[in-house]
Parts: sequence; C-alpha cells; structure tokens
Amino acid sequence: MLPGTQTPADKANEYRGFRLHENLNTIVPQMVAFECEDAVINGDAARRTGELADYEA
Repeated sequence: MLPGTQTPADKANEYRGFRLHENLNTIVPQMVAFECEDAVINGDAARRTGELADYEA
C-alpha cells in the first residue's frame, strides 16, 4: 500500500524538500522487482487541488 502519492504535473515540483516524482520513480521499480501482484494508493494521486494535468502525469 502506498500513501497518497500527491504527484504534481510539474515533475520538478518540490514540497518541503521532497521531489514527489523522484520518490515515485524510485519506489515503482522496487515494487516491480519485489513482484507485487497488487498495489493500492491510499489517498489522492494528484497534487493539492486535483487538477487534470496532475492525474495525467
């Protein structure tokens, strides 16, 4: 289970020292290597106000 990924459309976006796209790009290959059959995002996948571009990212 992943907490809300809060991924912004702007890949360079940084919040409180966290680069959310980089974090997601780090964890996904680890999950693939672990051979996870399922993954659940517990929370919102989009950043802050849930703009369409955030979900498309």
